[in-house]
Amino acid sequence: MEGKITEQLFNLQKDPGELVNLADELTEKKNELHDLLMNQMVENHDFCDLTQPLWWKDGHKLTWNELINLYVFE
Repeated sequence: MEGKITEQLFNLQKDPGELVNLADELTEKKNELHDLLMNQMVENHDFCDLTQPLWWKDGHKLTWNELINLYVFE
């Protein structure tokens, strides 16, 4: 979407290829899942802040190397 941040919601059973975004149709479900995600992120001390569109440290988009360094692979 050329830099535009959009929320997405898919029915993975009917649309495993994630081709049809249902977020605009199912706003109540989208909001419910968004709130659940936010609560889990707070509980788990996630560094992301979904209330800020540029939540990464200094506002630049993460490179692949920066992204994979966020995760611990065992």
